[in-house]
Amino acid sequence: MTTVKKIFKNLGLSDKTYLIYDQVVKNGPIPPSYLAKSINMPRSSVYLYLEELLKAGLISTTGSYKKRKFIAEDPKRLISLIEKKVEKFKELIPEAEKAAKKMTENLFLRKYAIPEVKYFIGKEGVRRVIEASLNAKSKEIWGIIAISNLYDILGDDFLREYTQQRIKKGIRVKNVWPLGQEPEYLKRHKEQLRDLKFSENLKDFTASFLTYDDIVIIITSQEEILSIQIRSHNLAQAIKILFDQLWQKASNANRGGEP
Repeated sequence: MTTVKKIFKNLGLSDKTYLIYDQVVKNGPIPPSYLAKSINMPRSSVYLYLEELLKAGLISTTGSYKKRKFIAEDPKRLISLIEKKVEKFKELIPEAEKAAKKMTENLFLRKYAIPEVKYFIGKEGVRRVIEASLNAKSKEIWGIIAISNLYDILGDDFLREYTQQRIKKGIRVKNVWPLGQEPEYLKRHKEQLRDLKFSENLKDFTASFLTYDDIVIIITSQEEILSIQIRSHNLAQAIKILFDQLWQKASNANRGGEP
């Protein structure tokens, strides 16, 4: 794009207006009939674009009305047009600031808490969302956990490191696990800041749900290894209510683990 054509575009003048202006500059004084022929445009359209140029002060006319010809004004007129436009926008800045402030107060996102959703595929994604729970401001994590499935995905080394970091940060976990699923390392519940119950209703459970603060984490089976992290106050509250109902019906039995 040529410099003049770019200027025309920013002044709100069309490409075709630029074509006519270019012809007038190079060949003026020039009649409309010659312009229409030289750029292959209907004469009626040529007159419309000539009016735009006349209004902008970029061209003027000479001769009688029926034999009008068009000539270009000093091209420095383009500079004055740009300067006027700049001044006009400068005047609009204070008004735009006021309008932006008012609109921000009524912004859709301010009225509605839009949930933030992230999802990950693979073991690294699962580790990522689990590690993020170490930032729990509430210092408590609720979980309905398919522990054997989650243990297989995360691995012994990761779970040991995570548990140690969680203990250092003073973050308690309150879990419901399927009855009969209890990895040896995770049996020291009191030492590991874990309140635990078991549910027979989770016998075939293959997904895990964790929630803390306004965060909900969903982790699917080892076959899929999909993890989803959702920031939603309403959803987190709903999961906590469901957790409490399951907790009340769950059993304290732990198959030989620490009471």
